[in-house]
Amino acid sequence: INSNSGGSRSCGSMYAQITMPPHKVHACAILQNGSLVCTGGSDRTLRLWRLPNSPTTTNTSTSTSTVHAENIATIKTGSCINAICISLNETHIYTGHSDNSLRIYNYNDTSTNNSLECIKTLSNLHTNSITCIRQHPYDENTLLTSSKDNKLLLINVNVNVNINPSSTAGKGSIITLRNKNLIIGNMSENSNIIAFSYDGKYIAAGSSNGSICIFDSITGNLQAYLAPCNIGRGITSIQWGNVGLVSADKSGRIVLWQ
Repeated sequence: INSNSGGSRSCGSMYAQITMPPHKVHACAILQNGSLVCTGGSDRTLRLWRLPNSPTTTNTSTSTSTVHAENIATIKTGSCINAICISLNETHIYTGHSDNSLRIYNYNDTSTNNSLECIKTLSNLHTNSITCIRQHPYDENTLLTSSKDNKLLLINVNVNVNINPSSTAGKGSIITLRNKNLIIGNMSENSNIIAFSYDGKYIAAGSSNGSICIFDSITGNLQAYLAPCNIGRGITSIQWGNVGLVSADKSGRIVLWQ
């Protein structure tokens, strides 16, 4: 985005293009200060792409010579990827799948080798497709997931600990967040409808009826219910910053909540 002295803004030229025909890209994430992009989609692969150092631009106002990113690592996952999240220290990549599982990957980046390795699969957490994954802003081991089973889960994903939801030890590692107003089952499988507050104390979750539920991230209790601004228009994206909560819905409306 370019901004001039008069305050008006215009879109900049395209920097690089990633193409995976004929497959759809359902999720992506940027890491290493924008030098790498991680993608996943309907082809059931997790891919890493290296972006060029600088775009080749003929004229920023009229035309751009497209630069294609380089695919440096690919791993088969066995299931369609709906969500991708990068750990705070960028050592792990988390993926949410249509087979209800959460997978954890190690990423090794050296000058001579770029590799992805699946180190853990958590397959018994949800009973339907995972739609979104969020990393806690300060706790490296805490993830938040949403699913078409209408549940949110706070999960301890310490890579040195095996999480088993059916065991006594595993129950202490998972908190379930659920409310009658939280309806996710009829939403798109790759909807960004959950977010931590910037201090990590609260969780916001958007519903297909346009409402938003606010949960306590420690106890999982409902703290507030925000009635829909546009009834029947489901939340499509949500983000939380220090100025407030921002949501977008299917009507194209963007709302700032305080």
